[in-house]
Amino acid sequence: MSVYLWLLLISIGVVSEERHFKFIFDRLTVKHFGEIVEELNYSLIQLNNRSYISANLLLKRDMYKIVLNTTMDFWNMDNKKTRLYRMRIDPCIFLEQIHKNRFVNMFTKSLFQHTAGQLTCPLKGKFNYTLNNWYMDEMDFPAFWPFGTFQAKTDISMDTKKTFNIMLRGRVAKK
Repeated sequence: MSVYLWLLLISIGVVSEERHFKFIFDRLTVKHFGEIVEELNYSLIQLNNRSYISANLLLKRDMYKIVLNTTMDFWNMDNKKTRLYRMRIDPCIFLEQIHKNRFVNMFTKSLFQHTAGQLTCPLKGKFNYTLNNWYMDEMDFPAFWPFGTFQAKTDISMDTKKTFNIMLRGRVAKK
């Protein structure tokens, strides 16, 4: 019995171990095309040694037949590039299923915690989709994460027309 108690204490210590890195968002750009967007606002702020993104989106009408193309690349300190993910997906199917990529799951979980309302398909017109002070919590990630820079690119198309382009650049730095 004492072996199990010892393993439990060790696992609690590993899970609660302080992270020696932080995620910093350096640049966010969002572009929209076509006539579907009624309102789009976003901001990136640095506050208390953390990067926060807030945004709101109001569509003129419901969005059906959505395709999301997204990639995330990471460059370590030796400038070696690693592709963390590359996906072409129907976000409606993605929202209904658990994704297999662990990093995408961590990223999505963090994003959904800061989204007002439930993301469901179709995306509704005249509904204010809001993201409040989103950040990447280091405690959601493994205790070791390499330092370097990252870039996430996302293109969203509706009815085969490019509707949104989102680019997020940042870095993993020493805390």
